[in-house]
Amino acid sequence: MKDELKEEIVSRWTEIFSSLKRGDDVSLGKCLRTEGLMEAASIIGIWDKEDQYSEMQLIYRDVYGVGIENLLGTEWKVLHHFPEIPAYTERAPVFPSTFDNA
Repeated sequence: MKDELKEEIVSRWTEIFSSLKRGDDVSLGKCLRTEGLMEAASIIGIWDKEDQYSEMQLIYRDVYGVGIENLLGTEWKVLHHFPEIPAYTERAPVFPSTFDNA
């Protein structure tokens, strides 16, 4: 069970980060359920919080080509307390919807 839970969490991180990288939406429910699995793995003692965040950083780097700290700074864990996933998408371009002659 231990390995299956870890594999499921890793699979979800990969899916979340890959979807966001492509510009796709990720449901809040998917993130919250994944965070719940992360917390459960920590509570039952099969995967330490720091080890999970270390693994998540590796997956983030694999998907984005840069580390989480490049987006959020080296103190990103201060903003994102365990088990929060730092899931961000690219900002959408904004185009004017009216022509302004003023």
